Amino acid sequence: LVVREFGGIRFLVTHGHRQNVKCGRWDLIEEAKRLNCGAALFGHTHVKHFSEKEGITLINPGSVADGNFLVLEVKDGRITLLEK
Repeated sequence: LVVREFGGIRFLVTHGHRQNVKCGRWDLIEEAKRLNCGAALFGHTHVKHFSEKEGITLINPGSVADGNFLVLEVKDGRITLLEK
């Protein structure tokens, strides 16, 4: 679990198992809020995901090995989902 800023956005970066992401994303959202992050980047499920809940952008990049992954651009305080 680390917090990093990219393109003007504070990211919570975590594997996701400690936030129980396979059972839901509420723990992840609460952790991001607690750390004053605008986005949470997580893994563990290997399933790509991009959504916004309670003001937090939730991102799972997916799995490059499976060819099922997201490509994003983070710039000037915005996260843009790019086509693969």
